[in-house]
Amino acid sequence: MKILLDMNLTPRWVGFLRERGHQAVRWSEVGLASANDLEVLRFAATQGYLLLTHDLDFGDLLAYTQAW
Repeated sequence: MKILLDMNLTPRWVGFLRERGHQAVRWSEVGLASANDLEVLRFAATQGYLLLTHDLDFGDLLAYTQAW
């Protein structure tokens, strides 16, 4: 499974998930730290990643964008 971890999650999750066979990356590995939430969500959606985050506003973004 392809998993994208948002910047607000500890990088330790990446190793944990990779050890279990997942293709896990942290946003800082693929995008700019200055990217807004919509950019992160768009990347995850278009590249086939499940997005893990602590941000509560991603639900609103999903509703607004209809998850592409």
